[in-house]
Amino acid sequence: MQAIEFDTYIQQNLIHLPLQYQYLDNVRVKVFLLYSEPEKKGNYNKQMLLLSFTKAQQKNVFKNITNSVSWQKQLRDETDFQNIDNSVAIVEPKKNK
Repeated sequence: MQAIEFDTYIQQNLIHLPLQYQYLDNVRVKVFLLYSEPEKKGNYNKQMLLLSFTKAQQKNVFKNITNSVSWQKQLRDETDFQNIDNSVAIVEPKKNK
């Protein structure tokens, strides 16, 4: 048995052989895959996040929300500052002695 090594991508579950090895058509091979985990961009698993969104959509958990901005402010316990007096208190920083 002979060994060769090359880098490639798996695309749509297919491993594409480089041109110099395509003469190995219809030859039985033993394949060892060495791969790196893809770099995660953020602290989430994309598949799990999509699954969670799908489950939330199926349960229709957002059906009673008529104003999404008000709902988010309520969740965050935010105050609507548009209806508050615009006076501002100025606080001086403490001076170290």
